[in-house]
Amino acid sequence: MRTLALAYPDALAGTFYRRHPWGQVIPDAGGLVIYTNHVNGLLDADMPLFLTDRHQFFLAKPSLFRMPGLGWLIRTVGAIPIYRQKDRVDMSKNTDSFREIHRVLREGGAISLYPEGESRLGFRVRPFKTGAARMVLGAQDPKGAPIQFVPVSLLYEEQETFLSRVHLWVGESFDLMPWMDEYAADGRDIVRKVTEQLHDRLENLSIPVDGPDEFRVLLNADRILSDSPDGTAPRVRKLALAWEGFARRDQAAADRMSQRLISLGAAFESLGLEARDLQGPTLNRTSSQRLTAAFSLLMVVLLLPILGPPTALARLIARIGRDTPDKLVTVTVIATSVLVPIWGIVLAYLLTLVESPLPGFWGTLLGLWALTYSTRRLSLAWEKPRPLKRALTGLGLFGRKQGMCDLWKRKQELRNELRSLFPSC
Repeated sequence: MRTLALAYPDALAGTFYRRHPWGQVIPDAGGLVIYTNHVNGLLDADMPLFLTDRHQFFLAKPSLFRMPGLGWLIRTVGAIPIYRQKDRVDMSKNTDSFREIHRVLREGGAISLYPEGESRLGFRVRPFKTGAARMVLGAQDPKGAPIQFVPVSLLYEEQETFLSRVHLWVGESFDLMPWMDEYAADGRDIVRKVTEQLHDRLENLSIPVDGPDEFRVLLNADRILSDSPDGTAPRVRKLALAWEGFARRDQAAADRMSQRLISLGAAFESLGLEARDLQGPTLNRTSSQRLTAAFSLLMVVLLLPILGPPTALARLIARIGRDTPDKLVTVTVIATSVLVPIWGIVLAYLLTLVESPLPGFWGTLLGLWALTYSTRRLSLAWEKPRPLKRALTGLGLFGRKQGMCDLWKRKQELRNELRSLFPSC
């Protein structure tokens, strides 16, 4: 049952995002705590599952357990309730929760959690709560096998964009055995120091920018300098640190460079491309590539009437009265998963009112389901967002020869300047 329950969120996250792991390997045995930044609501919870096949338990606020459907799902996948003071609940219930957490870790199990405490948009790591440190220090037997911590930084390239990438940067594992003797003598001070260590480890995997505009500048720079999306997170962090020095030396020049990077990135996006896609003054359009583009266009056209209306309605539902932008994608994706089957039933009924090659309502509904499922499976090959624009560009309907030549010149000029400014990047 747990495997079936996990398939649902994995299908949602795996359909909406393209996940790119990078860095260290998750330990395959022993007590383990995977901790991440928390910027994208419930979809963040699926990301550690992608990194390891180990059975993971999760920590969740009690209100989630009371939600219809969702409550059953998180219980089935192994969520443990954590009671927070801000939720105005009985904090003494955490005694049972901590007891369960200690049992899981002592028996060599794995737990995923968010030490920031709540989901919120941003790139810098926010202050940590002390719960993660207290959990592991309380569970660790000084003479037993060490319980490992593994920091994982989640970096969403375009958080609200379908088929965009999320990078999972896995840091080195570490344990708290060096702290255990001191913890026995002064628990409160060691909890504070361990919490700071946890924060610093994750902060060293984060992108030190204050907003999405700054991040877009750095992401566009990386797409110009690098031909592969693999390793984007560490490269962008390195660029961010170098850019800080550049901006301190000459803020006006940094602003001008930012505008040029944003402008070039927007020009490529209008074609459904990234700067790294253009490897010469013209876009390589072989017969096989044109055939692939035509096939992609056909899939988009087939999926549009089936997925378009429910997806648009789901986005509208997500935005109405939603004062927490980090939850937009979560609500949109979950609402879409509910609305698509409903719309499929409506569409099948409407098609039975006109002449249809399929026999009756159930035959039409089955045909729509088969078409949606097979097309979705094929669409998993799409590695970048904006598939419609990419297909039209691949067919030559967008991106004429002179326009591509101009983009190539702009890219080369910026690449040469960036390499001069940041030779180590």
